[in-house]
Amino acid sequence: MHVTTKDKKNRPAALMAKGVWFNKNTIVELAKTSFRGFKTTALAQRDVDKQRQFGQNQRNTKLRDRRKLVSTVTYLHLGVR
Repeated sequence: MHVTTKDKKNRPAALMAKGVWFNKNTIVELAKTSFRGFKTTALAQRDVDKQRQFGQNQRNTKLRDRRKLVSTVTYLHLGVR
């Protein structure tokens, strides 16, 4: 089903807010971003080396995010300004 910008009844709930606007360029950028993530995952499913690298990147990202969270919470808890 083709949804135009004028057909507001058929929009997903996330796009129903009054502050949300989109045009052809924003939709193209959303599609590009989604495809980039999909492409990496698809390559990891087919290639063993890519799968190992993807898994290592996921672990490193998780550890980095955890370190950021802990350091921020510690910083706020100590009241360091």
